[in-house]
Amino acid sequence: MCQYCEGDESGCKTPSCADSGGSCACQLSGNPRCPSCGHVCWEWHYGLGLFNAPPLVGGFLGGEGEEGGRFDSYPTNRSQILAKYQEFCNEQAADDPDAGYSPNDIRWLSDHLPEGSYKDPGEVFAALLPAVDGSLLDGSEWNHSLNIQAIAAGTRLVVPPGVVAFLVGREGQALDAFLPGQYTLSGETAPLAAGVSRKPVTPQQRWALRARPVFVSTRDQNARAESSGRSKSGTQTSLLATVRFCVADPAKLARSVAGKTLGRSSKPDQTIAPIVTPILQAAIESQEPQSLSSNVKDVETQARSAMEQAGLTVRSISIQAYGPSMGMAGMGPMNQEMLNRMPPEVRAMMEARMNEAMQRHAAAQAQGGAPPRPMSPPPGPASSRGAPTQGGSPTVCPSCRSPNPPSVKFCQNCGTPLGAPRACPSCGKPAAPGIKFCGSCGAKLP
Repeated sequence: MCQYCEGDESGCKTPSCADSGGSCACQLSGNPRCPSCGHVCWEWHYGLGLFNAPPLVGGFLGGEGEEGGRFDSYPTNRSQILAKYQEFCNEQAADDPDAGYSPNDIRWLSDHLPEGSYKDPGEVFAALLPAVDGSLLDGSEWNHSLNIQAIAAGTRLVVPPGVVAFLVGREGQALDAFLPGQYTLSGETAPLAAGVSRKPVTPQQRWALRARPVFVSTRDQNARAESSGRSKSGTQTSLLATVRFCVADPAKLARSVAGKTLGRSSKPDQTIAPIVTPILQAAIESQEPQSLSSNVKDVETQARSAMEQAGLTVRSISIQAYGPSMGMAGMGPMNQEMLNRMPPEVRAMMEARMNEAMQRHAAAQAQGGAPPRPMSPPPGPASSRGAPTQGGSPTVCPSCRSPNPPSVKFCQNCGTPLGAPRACPSCGKPAAPGIKFCGSCGAKLP
């Protein structure tokens, strides 16, 4: 049955119900029972809550994700609610004197609840939450998501400068988008959210939009997206994209692939990943490491174009390609972070040597020969480490080029497996330690 039915375990048997692949009719009206299956429907205020009230109020009324509140004497009025709330607070203080309830916890409901009568909890929630203001977004935050499942129609949405707002569905997908300004939420101002919500039977009935507001900053954001895979020849390769961007068109962003998970994107990296990662993956699978390094500007252009089509303004974008180096299968993001901490001159020298190793490795594979001879380590601290004291020739790490005693199986400096090159069981070509798949035929190595 659909999300609004409370029927028995047998479920709805009518052809139109969600159990049969259709849409249950109770989603289309505010009737207390589904017109198709007769199951009892959730009340119109199902999912409403309070995100800005003290926990004590939430426990009393059922807001802030509570299953149900302690107060259920509806219809009621303000005086009755406040009297019951005072009794509830006294009971809580008696049960747990050390809980530290402050006078502000008790005063909050009196300060915020208007005079009037209330038919159900939904009318109380709507009165306590007449407006949702995006100024709650901290300047350092990427987004701010409200802890409610639905918002009452008629609520004012305030979107201040420097912020855009989205109404986000249950699965985290962006529905309606809002530029800075003030809006009264309704079927006209939020048609997509209204399309997934139960409609009122009569215009006078209250109803709720099954969505929660999410505020997103339009300030410039730094984000990263990465992808690893195997090139056309089976070589392990990685691409890392570093992007600085901002939101320009929230409506486009909501309709893009990133909009499908915008409600779950607590970091800007998670927003650009659905857009950029498939481009990186496709580039890895269609090229060789050396061609990726020379054509990385083309990949940057594709990623920039895709992000701008999704309603984002790209301030800068940089993509780095990492492939085989010094006998290893690849160089990942962790190695890049190590490079970033090096002095500029050492980093430039290391990157030049790795590019040279990638080219020689690719040339050897193209000729069907053995992997290239490892390069000698660059001068500096790495080459001046103390030599092993045990007898026998030292084992040079294929990753960091550090000498190791012949008796150890893993590099004492970086943990890379040591040992003699293995032979591929399929084609017989030698393979350096740490490689999982043959670079010549693609067979899995033991």
